[in-house]
Amino acid sequence: MSRFFSPCSGLLHSGAQITADRFTYAASVGPALLVGAAVAWSGQASRDGRIAPVPGSGVVAATVLWIVALAALTVPQIGIWKDSVTLWERAAETEPQSDIPIFYLGWALTEAGRFDEAQAHFGRSLVRVPPDLPTLRAQFFFHLGIVEQRGGTPGRCRGALP
Repeated sequence: MSRFFSPCSGLLHSGAQITADRFTYAASVGPALLVGAAVAWSGQASRDGRIAPVPGSGVVAATVLWIVALAALTVPQIGIWKDSVTLWERAAETEPQSDIPIFYLGWALTEAGRFDEAQAHFGRSLVRVPPDLPTLRAQFFFHLGIVEQRGGTPGRCRGALP
């Protein structure tokens, strides 16, 4: 069963999951159910006299504080998810060695009409692609050409072609 949920655990990344917070949601279901069951049991056991009132109330209070803390952490996350540009800027800042956020930031900037910035990000991505990967380099040149065409400067990257 653990193999079924391991892709959702968030422990290992296998692609453009740098910005995919949704992958942590499925992994949070089990712990959330356990905490909910512990809180329900503690509250009921405290009322029934099976445990002292202080630990039962403490578990409930700690859970309320935990939920408030998670809500407070959500506020800055909302700003990151404001739009694609801020999302991919944050991902590129968080994972500076990864080409994935730089590439997708280029597309987000293109969609936002910020073509010069998009070209710079595609150029940065292209510099990182080793020459022994000609297919990937061609793909980056292709995307760079699309951005240049949308930006009104077609053929600008043509001089950079091997």
